[in-house]
Amino acid sequence: MSAEAIRVDRVRRVYPVGARGSLVALDDVDLTVAAGTFVSVIGPSGCGKSTLLRVIAGLEDPDAGAVSVCGNTPAQAAAAKMLGLVPQTPALLPWLSVLKNVSLPAKVNRAAGRRRRERSGNGGPDMVELLRKAGLQDVMHKLPSQISGGMQQRAAIVRAFGLHPDVLLMDEPFSALDEFTREALQEQLLDLWDELKATVLFVTHSVSEAVRLSDKVVVMAPRPGRITDVLDIDLPRPRGPELLASAEFHAYEDLVRDRLRGAFQSTAAS
Repeated sequence: MSAEAIRVDRVRRVYPVGARGSLVALDDVDLTVAAGTFVSVIGPSGCGKSTLLRVIAGLEDPDAGAVSVCGNTPAQAAAAKMLGLVPQTPALLPWLSVLKNVSLPAKVNRAAGRRRRERSGNGGPDMVELLRKAGLQDVMHKLPSQISGGMQQRAAIVRAFGLHPDVLLMDEPFSALDEFTREALQEQLLDLWDELKATVLFVTHSVSEAVRLSDKVVVMAPRPGRITDVLDIDLPRPRGPELLASAEFHAYEDLVRDRLRGAFQSTAAS
């Protein structure tokens, strides 16, 4: 994997509105994400966070600028199964068990499965082991309708990690969960990330979530969508629950909130 897992160079994305209008979702966005790092994108609704993720995933084309993933175009990276995506909702197949849901991508993408085994040297952790690490060992044979929303989202994360992608894109995967479940899933996500070494780009509205998870926090502002700050989060890992009560953690929360306020004020003044 190249030193730059993701590179976004002067990307602009515009949507038509009505007969003659337009909405600039992203304007002259530059972003570099180093391989193996965990980077969160935070900002108010409408600032283009999810649009940026879709452009990097190759689900939308930019109107200007360029995007590369591990030195490839997004389409090439997606075809090679270098990219994984975790959406806001788990999107599990209701007629398959949890284990069969998370195993399905490897079965239908056997070349990517071979690539994952070759990279890990010994085949890496299998799906049963990943489900155990995510706390799902007791429900792996249940249907999605028989488990909680938090468990469904954990299964979706295991499914995405299962092919060992170089880059994992996550679009507010914990937004619908209560705070206690959210914090538990954050910890399990960090455990999986630490073991599997993917690059993660994570969209969130939560300041504490961004600080807890990330090596860097990207702050965005709307109208037009743009990056206003990239903040380094220099906190020790692993980041267990005790970190959330530390003075250092709260200082970073205050810093991110201050930069978000600055982004909002700059938007209001423009």
